[in-house]
Amino acid sequence: MHSERPVAVPGSTIVVHVRAQGGAGYRIWPTTAIHCTTTGATGRLLSIHNVAAYPEWHHFPEPGWYSLVFETLPAECTHFTIFEDIPEIGGLHLQNCPRLSDDTVWLDPTRSWA
Repeated sequence: MHSERPVAVPGSTIVVHVRAQGGAGYRIWPTTAIHCTTTGATGRLLSIHNVAAYPEWHHFPEPGWYSLVFETLPAECTHFTIFEDIPEIGGLHLQNCPRLSDDTVWLDPTRSWA
C-alpha cells in the first residue's frame, strides 16, 4: 500500500481514484480487474494505493480516496467495468466507467457518472 496518488502513464496504465465513505472499511482483492465494455478486453490490477489488500482492511474515519492502477485497455475502449471477482457479497463492481484521454478516472460510487 502506498499513500501517494499514482499518475497514469497513457498507453500503459489506467489509474482509477475511488471515493471512500467515512466510517467504512475497504480492501481490494487481487482478482480485481477492468473489462472494456466495447472490446471485451481485460486489464489486470497492477497496484493499489491508500487501501488495504485482502485479507486486511483499511478504515476511513472520514471520506477519502483510494487508487487502483490497472493495465491499459485498447485505444478504442471508451467505457469499462471494474469488477472484483470474490467469493463473498459486497465486492467492488462499478459499471460504465468513462475512460478519459489521460487514463486517469475519478469515481464516486455514491453518485452516477453514466
